[in-house]
Amino acid sequence: MRYSFLMVLCFAASSMCLDAATVAKVSGNDIYVDMGKKKGVQIGTMVNVYRKKEVESEHGSMKFTTQTFIARLIAHKVGDTQTVARVKEMSSVIDGDTQKAILKGDLAEPSFLILADQLFKRDNTELLVGGIPSLRRMASFIKRFDALKVRIEVHTDSDTKGAVKLSRAQSKSIRDWLEGEGGVKKDSLVPVGYGDQKPIASNDSSEGQKANRRVEIVIED
Repeated sequence: MRYSFLMVLCFAASSMCLDAATVAKVSGNDIYVDMGKKKGVQIGTMVNVYRKKEVESEHGSMKFTTQTFIARLIAHKVGDTQTVARVKEMSSVIDGDTQKAILKGDLAEPSFLILADQLFKRDNTELLVGGIPSLRRMASFIKRFDALKVRIEVHTDSDTKGAVKLSRAQSKSIRDWLEGEGGVKKDSLVPVGYGDQKPIASNDSSEGQKANRRVEIVIED
């Protein structure tokens, strides 16, 4: 159990790019992010905001740096090197030690979000034919950034059996489609299955569970 816990923390810490863009300024409803057209951002691009957090292991005195999801933004005005964005949604699942506000210095990464139910039947890894248009939009999003590293994150709700194993298999199914049909460079895609480890809404309602069953394409570099 101890080693499993440590592996989860190490994986979470290593899966985020430390060179991610950052929030440069917060002014009223406007959040200034230090990336823009030169990095492929367009009006309407979603941006995930995270905060670094030091976590102390329950086993021993080791500490790890991980990231807490804070909010999702929408690009409102895009310049060459800076984007003005506005909040689309704040995380409803933030621990008591994390301030529920966007702060200067928070990490920011462009992302593409779709509900997993649009791509897979519940507890299944075979892609739905009806999800092909969304997969094509995924491929276009990735190609726009010409990224060196892209995370394919699959998340589940808390009621999913074998959540981590299932989400990893679903992520690999998406990767295979993007490589084969989507024409995305194979070496840039990193499939990740988080299971129910990173909820963005409460699992106490069907609406929250549906929101947590999601696929996120996150541009790292």
